[in-house]
Amino acid sequence: MDWTSLLAVALCLSIVTANDPHHPRDDGNNERSVNEVDSEGRLQLVEAVIEKDVDRMEWLLSYGANSSLIEPASGKCAMGVAFEEGDIQVCWLLMRYGGNPDAPDSNGGTARSHAKRNAILAKFMRLYDEDGHMAFEEQPGSWQKAVTEDTGLVYYWNHHSDVSVYHPPPSCAWFRTTTNGHPVFINSVTHQHTFLRPPALSWRRCISPSTHLPFWINHRANVTVYHDPAELPQELLEEEKARTGQYWVNGITGESVWHDPLEEEWRVSYTDEGDQYYFNPKTGQSTWIKPKELSWQEHAYDDGSGKFYWFNEYTHDSMIVKPEPLAWRMVQVDGYSGI
Repeated sequence: MDWTSLLAVALCLSIVTANDPHHPRDDGNNERSVNEVDSEGRLQLVEAVIEKDVDRMEWLLSYGANSSLIEPASGKCAMGVAFEEGDIQVCWLLMRYGGNPDAPDSNGGTARSHAKRNAILAKFMRLYDEDGHMAFEEQPGSWQKAVTEDTGLVYYWNHHSDVSVYHPPPSCAWFRTTTNGHPVFINSVTHQHTFLRPPALSWRRCISPSTHLPFWINHRANVTVYHDPAELPQELLEEEKARTGQYWVNGITGESVWHDPLEEEWRVSYTDEGDQYYFNPKTGQSTWIKPKELSWQEHAYDDGSGKFYWFNEYTHDSMIVKPEPLAWRMVQVDGYSGI
């Protein structure tokens, strides 16, 4: 089974356990901690995993159930039980909500150790090691915000699976902050952080040249929607609306992209003491030495011709055209450019 097929299976499995799309689940236990142990030493989430009650699992996880907690009665945690059983849908759901595959149960076993015996779960571990929990999020654009008719409360509805929850699901829980002047994206549900904009936030707003109506493109997932993406927090939603129709073109290669390429390249930064260093958000590396990518300088020829060339102070290379990494420019259009 290839990875595209695996994703399709996970989506189909989630559709089987559809919840009421018009109102989130509320069974009267909202005030009781979802992580409390009952009188028999059992945890609600562990028991839901054992019973394969995916609907209840989603509800418990949306209220903050911890899949790494050890149940006193069994000595196991929800992650360990799910991966030992090898249930693909359950494991995917737990990983989506921040499950720790390295959390041990009372015997020292972990979800990762169980995953070694299952080819698909082994792929889960590789996905997690490469991209963290965001690798298990739903496709961008899957969630929409809605309001209950009786109470007027805002909730989230997944139009693919018909699941509805009051609390932001992981793909809708990203927010942006800064550290040392750099943007950092943090997920309030899974606690994952990244210096690169996650797929859930990779939206660009455009205007259709034929209908003059706005629509949104997610350039990481190649998804188009006509409603405001529920994944974008209000600050980023307003920011993207102000950037409607923007894209970037490379003057040397002719390549066009929806995102600013310089967001993922080396940048100048400063310590609290004011010392300059260089930081790469894609790799997380930092260095005191100027990287070769930032070492290009434009120089005039000595012959007085008024012509210029580019010289790299790091590699000592020279060229008469602007280096490709420096040739990006932003283009503003009113309609969809078709890139």
